[in-house]
Amino acid sequence: MENQQITDDISALLEKINPNVVLHALQEEDEHSLAIFLLTLPPKYSASILSRMSPERRNAIAGEIAVTETAPSEEVQEIVARLKTKIEEAASRVINFGDGAENLAKLLAEIDIESRSSILESLEEDKSGIAQRVKEKMFRFDDILLLTDVSMRTLLRILDRNILALALRGASEEVQEKIFDNLSSDEILQVRAQMESDENISTRIIAQAQQSILSAMQRLEYQGMIVMNKPTIRET
Repeated sequence: MENQQITDDISALLEKINPNVVLHALQEEDEHSLAIFLLTLPPKYSASILSRMSPERRNAIAGEIAVTETAPSEEVQEIVARLKTKIEEAASRVINFGDGAENLAKLLAEIDIESRSSILESLEEDKSGIAQRVKEKMFRFDDILLLTDVSMRTLLRILDRNILALALRGASEEVQEKIFDNLSSDEILQVRAQMESDENISTRIIAQAQQSILSAMQRLEYQGMIVMNKPTIRET
């Protein structure tokens, strides 16, 4: 079996299987075999598997990888074939429900606002990372277009204009037009001037500004001060 064929076969398999299932299938393997196996994979798959291991095991495997420059082709083929079979067998014994955050987002889209907000608040206290992922599945910045003009003006009354200008740097023309239609002429000039400044703003800062506005939208919706259509779940 050629090296590229080995890589392609394993990559196709890993693309379909939950990384935690892969990790479970490999948990009893020795560090040398795992190093050989990971070396046959594209870095993104190797990194995904390695990062989920315990620090002690991860470091031991990394050490093996660092000193492994060659290996007999028969050994590589045997290790890859054996571990591929173990992964396939492990996958056959589980039911894959897919992305948990996306599943919860779909559920929350169908329940009342009060229950949805309560669940999200609980997640933020215990599992803030998951709560953020769920929100990203439920809402995106373009959802501003779902607001009526009355609701849009209610939202704009509480938004910091600096945050708004940052958020609009990464917004579609349609969203910008929706917002400008509900601002005064002076406010439009102020926001546009900030948007067109020469200051170099990272995409991370822009995303944070947009998330701040989305959080304000969700808070106002929960308080009954604005009306939005049901959130649209983003398929991945």
